[in-house]
Amino acid sequence: AIAGQTQWFGNGSRIIVVTKNKHLLRAHGIQNIYEVCLPSYDLALEMFCRSAFRKNSPPNGFFELASQVVSCAGNLPLGLNVLGASLRGQDKEYWMDMLPRIRNGLEGKIEKTLRVGYEELNSKKDEAIFRHVACLFNGEKVDDIKMLLADSNLDVNIGLKNLVDKSLIHQRHHTVEMHSLLQELGKEIVRAQSDEPGEREFLMDSKDICDVLGDNTGTKKVLGIALNLDEIDELDIHESAFKAMKNLLFLKISSKEWYMKRDWYLPDRFDYFPPKLRLLSWDNYPGTLLPTNFRPKNLVKIQMRESKLEKLWDGALSLTTLKNMDLRGSKSLKEIPDLSKATSLENLNLSHCSSLVELPSSIQYLNKLKELDMSFCDSLETLPAGINLKSLHNVNLDGCFLLRSFPDISTNISELSLNKTGIEEVPWWIENFSRLGRLYMSGCKNLLNVSLNMTKLKHLHEAEFSECGALTESSWNDTSSEVAMSTDDIQPKFLDEDSCSHPDGYFSMVNLSFIDCFNFDPEALINQQSSFMELILLGEQVPSYFTHRTTGTSLTNISLPQISPSQPVFSFRCCAVVDGATGPLSFEIENCFRFIDRLGNLLESVDLVRSFSTEKLGCYLVIYDCYFPLNEEITPLLDQLKCGHMDIEFRIVREDSQLQLKGCGIQFPDRQR
Repeated sequence: AIAGQTQWFGNGSRIIVVTKNKHLLRAHGIQNIYEVCLPSYDLALEMFCRSAFRKNSPPNGFFELASQVVSCAGNLPLGLNVLGASLRGQDKEYWMDMLPRIRNGLEGKIEKTLRVGYEELNSKKDEAIFRHVACLFNGEKVDDIKMLLADSNLDVNIGLKNLVDKSLIHQRHHTVEMHSLLQELGKEIVRAQSDEPGEREFLMDSKDICDVLGDNTGTKKVLGIALNLDEIDELDIHESAFKAMKNLLFLKISSKEWYMKRDWYLPDRFDYFPPKLRLLSWDNYPGTLLPTNFRPKNLVKIQMRESKLEKLWDGALSLTTLKNMDLRGSKSLKEIPDLSKATSLENLNLSHCSSLVELPSSIQYLNKLKELDMSFCDSLETLPAGINLKSLHNVNLDGCFLLRSFPDISTNISELSLNKTGIEEVPWWIENFSRLGRLYMSGCKNLLNVSLNMTKLKHLHEAEFSECGALTESSWNDTSSEVAMSTDDIQPKFLDEDSCSHPDGYFSMVNLSFIDCFNFDPEALINQQSSFMELILLGEQVPSYFTHRTTGTSLTNISLPQISPSQPVFSFRCCAVVDGATGPLSFEIENCFRFIDRLGNLLESVDLVRSFSTEKLGCYLVIYDCYFPLNEEITPLLDQLKCGHMDIEFRIVREDSQLQLKGCGIQFPDRQR
């Protein structure tokens, strides 16, 4: 307030500005901003004890009580100091009597201090967003909040940014976080709107919600309800509970243990949800059908996890705003409604809907659908075929053991999970899946044949076929092709998975797993595979087709093949026998390469590390390609390497690992032998 410009200070001055308003710093050209985080639990406990006991740790008998108060304060220094001072000198019984009050409300000095930040917002819209977050959306994804408030006239994008600038919320990992004391302030502001809960804009206290829904005392002032099912033993709902709440936008009845069975019931004559609902989230919904007169034209998200629904509604309803449908765990669900008008739907989760036999053909209209999860739909037999959902990139059909045909619903899939399905073949036309990066088919007992044309699947870098005991045939390349690789780094270069501009002949590094595929011949795979790969399978010795091999951990004096400067890379294949009978399931192998000329001079040394993981203990063969780009630094050494040799050492990276290396080997490609 005193200094108007940074030029007022002399050279060498160091000025520290402390504020909760980031905009103030940016407005004065201050670029070096450090955000002070909350103290750790240990430091918070020490700060509290200094205030409460005038010492760094709690006295005997107070440790548990002090820990609970620190938890209530959410490690916020203001709360720690104020609460510590209020409890100083009091006996243990007083502390125990005060804990419920501390948990359920704000201490006066804390509320007064925190309220200043809220009142300085200077915008009714920002204040409203603050209350929305405090009462409904704390801990939710940023995109979900923006999606749900998109048509609210609250200018949500600007409002969230203003709340961040004022340090009233934080955005971490794409999630909105509000401190527990600030959240309690927001709830207190809403509670003060009326002595009658049904007259407030938000209901978030379980007792108030149960009273309003049971006594039918809600009004048009209620915009949102957030009920935590874990806080109640039973829920009685009046048949007309929502009829007076004409403006209800957000209904959120949820549980951290939503997968637990609850025997609750709706009245037989319950037949109404407000038509303005944008969020309908009700875990363990007890009805078999949504109200027949419900028109979900404003729904943005419907989440009915572990419900008793058998179907949602009849006919093709207008669902143009619907973006997220989550019905996972609804084991009685027998059919999905006509979704032809849900043209904005992006996420569809039907996992563990064990009575669901098929998807409707109307799915072909969902051109904005990004993710489809139907894992463990035990009764699923077929999917619509011959359609191409242009936005679909992630499909999970794990555990659909009655599904025998490879899914043909999109060529834009980047991750396809088909573990423990009844699929019998990976067909040749998978080469049309030009963006496929990960394919998981572990435990497919009926899988007989795999066709992966690596010249077409240029993004593929992981394929899992472990425990496919019937697998006998595979084809990997339709035609041979030169490998186009970057020459400025010896590690594999992956292009952006969303890019479709790979050069002709480009291959990614492909990680393959064939553990417990007893009828599968890995030598045939290795001979066919012209792309760079990482392969893991069961085995106790280095195969004989590795021309240089040993039962130790190092190979020495390996004669180098003729290397032409016109080659893009100098490459060879490594093999290591890893005894993982006692774990761990993830490990790293380091290779130390030493290139030595004919006179015995060390020309170059390189260390490479490769990571592997498996889901099963045992003795493994890990086979992987190593390559060295013949760039401007390497090419001049080729003449000196003529008649030279290479030494290689293999080792497990972690010295304390229980894994053991029991053998190693290398193999040069035919063209380099």
